[in-house]
Amino acid sequence: MPRCLITVENNHEASRNIWAISVLFAGKPV
Repeated sequence: MPRCLITVENNHEASRNIWAISVLFAGKPV
C-alpha cells in the first residue's frame, strides 16, 4: 500500500478519535 494512503488513513482515524474525545468531554457533537 502506498505510504500516502496509509498516512491518509491514519489521519482519518486520528480525526475520528479526536471527534469522539470531544463528544465525551463536551457531552454533545460539535
